[in-house]
Amino acid sequence: MLQNLEDFFIELNNRKQKQGYFLKTDLNSSLLYKYLEEAKAFGVVIDKIPNPTEKNLDYYNDIIGIDFKMSVGFITNKLGGWLPRLNPDTRQNLAYEIYNTLNEMSQQGKNLNMLKNAFIKYMCWLYYKFERVLLQIGNNKVPKILYKGIISDNELKLLTILCNVGCDVVIYEGKNNIEPESTINQVGTIAYQAETELDAMLYQDNSGIYKNHQYKKINVITLKTIYEEILILWNQEIRYRENFKIENDIVSVPVIFAKVSGVKDGAVAKYWSTIKSLCSEDTYLIDKTPFINSTDFNPIKSSCTSFLKNGKLLREKIKSHKEYKYSFMREDMQENILDKIQELLDRKVIKGTYQNGTEYLIIATILNMNTELIRLIQKFDFTRQNPNVIYLCLTEKSISLEDSILMAFLNLIGFDIAFFVPTGYQTIEKHFIKNYIPEHQVGEYLYDLKIPLKNLLDGVLNIKDEWYKKIFKRGE
Repeated sequence: MLQNLEDFFIELNNRKQKQGYFLKTDLNSSLLYKYLEEAKAFGVVIDKIPNPTEKNLDYYNDIIGIDFKMSVGFITNKLGGWLPRLNPDTRQNLAYEIYNTLNEMSQQGKNLNMLKNAFIKYMCWLYYKFERVLLQIGNNKVPKILYKGIISDNELKLLTILCNVGCDVVIYEGKNNIEPESTINQVGTIAYQAETELDAMLYQDNSGIYKNHQYKKINVITLKTIYEEILILWNQEIRYRENFKIENDIVSVPVIFAKVSGVKDGAVAKYWSTIKSLCSEDTYLIDKTPFINSTDFNPIKSSCTSFLKNGKLLREKIKSHKEYKYSFMREDMQENILDKIQELLDRKVIKGTYQNGTEYLIIATILNMNTELIRLIQKFDFTRQNPNVIYLCLTEKSISLEDSILMAFLNLIGFDIAFFVPTGYQTIEKHFIKNYIPEHQVGEYLYDLKIPLKNLLDGVLNIKDEWYKKIFKRGE
């Protein structure tokens, strides 16, 4: 255990051992205040790590499931799904440290159920409290954690894990508040001003250089394109698209919202190959119509008449409702979701808004999105690659009103959306105001198309592709 707090300010490249440092202390000092300020800027300051809430656990079960195995491979795999933004080295090292900690607990007599409970607790703590520092591991400026107070055994185990994977950890057990000396306060202020000035110079609006998730608000611009441009723009980052700009910290996000009718030149194999080329890890693919049925269970639907007053959302009432499912998301993203619900209501793009109660269905539908869509929204960085939806309409079945509401919302929050309708039938547009979605007539109408079966894929698709798995996973 390190005793010299000065060493915590040595950058990673200059440390004799390329690792995080750990210290327990009850002594207040100017160095401790300096550490506090760095932890605020580049890490986490916490005085107790609360137990996961029921909603936290429900979300964990939705994403990870209820199974548990004592193996490094199992833990690595679960970390990949739970914290997908971690780099592979950090993920692997974290898995080893969690496994070693659980293995020590097993040797001390803890049974498998106790180990599972500890694992779930650690996973929730990592996601909800420490993702910020995990994403910085490996940087020359070592991420810092300051824990204030008397630490519990499980908290100590987790902080030890984080230290072993590359974080600095200081546990302050003193009773006095951590306060600056006048000289430290002056130096800290100068350093802060210098950093602020550098940030202002580097990360200006429209400079082309942006921090991760630097901007919190977006305004969507739907691009008017020809069909061929959709294929070019689809996988292009937002910041490289025409009409991208940032003004007053609001990002103007150019997006694609289009219906593609028919099959170009009647070439079915090329049709599927084109759709394949548009699929990526940021794609949500829908291959059954409708996606949402009016009879689907929606726990918040019955309360939505109380969420609107004089055309305005009652945001705090929504957020405090027991069935509100987005409380784990970043606060700015929660506000974005509510902003776009309000915009959808104000623009009245869905037929029947403020006429027959459709406004309440709009609120209910958007407040009940599934986990995969929620995660795509949470992940979206407004200056980089936006998520997208590909909706395949292959039969005569109609798209539901709820589908139209969801797609209009996802368009407003920055998704690219393309409906592929080989039949040319009326689909999404019947629930929208006139001319809301551009339609591209690209070729002859074909009927009864089927997503390629495995024995038809030769020369069209590689059946080992993630794209193939993405298409078939919802139909299994």
